[in-house]
Amino acid sequence: VVPTSQIEAACSQVFVDATAPAGGDGSRKRPFNTVTNALQHVPWFGTVTVAPGTYLAAVSLDEKCVTLRSSHGPDQTVLRVPTNEARAGVYVGDHGEGSTLDGFTLTGGNGLAVAGDKSHALVDRLGGGLFCQCSATIRNCRIVGNGRRGTRGRDHADTPYLGGGVYIGGGNGTMADCLVASNCAWYCGGGLCVAGTNAALQLENCQVLDSFAEGRRGAVGGLALANHGTAVVTECRFAGNTGAEFGAVTGESSKGTGLVVKQSQIEDGARPQGIQFFRADPESMLPGTNR
Repeated sequence: VVPTSQIEAACSQVFVDATAPAGGDGSRKRPFNTVTNALQHVPWFGTVTVAPGTYLAAVSLDEKCVTLRSSHGPDQTVLRVPTNEARAGVYVGDHGEGSTLDGFTLTGGNGLAVAGDKSHALVDRLGGGLFCQCSATIRNCRIVGNGRRGTRGRDHADTPYLGGGVYIGGGNGTMADCLVASNCAWYCGGGLCVAGTNAALQLENCQVLDSFAEGRRGAVGGLALANHGTAVVTECRFAGNTGAEFGAVTGESSKGTGLVVKQSQIEDGARPQGIQFFRADPESMLPGTNR
């Protein structure tokens, strides 16, 4: 007799393989061939395990609390936004509270379209690779090559206004063991942006590298904070980001922002640049410790 716990565990597992034929049922022997289909069928608190491959689709975790994981890590498992779509690579909405994203490369995203209230445009795009507005965990991911440079004149259609790689718009998010690199925002937060009264990010053992912000005033290429957004950065490396490695979005948006940096390597030292509440340990303040 199979124990009930094992039956329940098996029912909560859904599998995906890009090479599988259509018509699968999500079992290990007959996996789905798209992540979207798997997310529609996985139960609450279930796990979707994704086989190696490149999956051309923007992914939404906004219906239930789930774990979306790859079986072989980010080197072999890519979530890519199709070139003809302007969307965030992964969206984690309110109904995805408590979800986990584990072991993917997120690339090709151009942000989630929201009603324009920041750039005074009709539409703003936020978060190229990842837009998260609830408490979720992101680990062992590579968020690279999101947003497009040189599109300032058509920013609302082509690239994120804030958060070229990642935009945290609410909740207490955790990112651990991630690489955020070579992303672009046309205004601020080329790598990441945390914005909103209830938005907080724990960034642990991550690298934020070579990202770009095109804003003419106070551009932040690494981590930007706005509108009471806060972050705690622990054992991370910031290097090669255009503009400040981290800072607050200029003007009224800087109110209430807060940043703590612990045991991290910051190229040219820590420059808070407009963050209202900033603390860093001595190691984090040493210039060039990552060289």
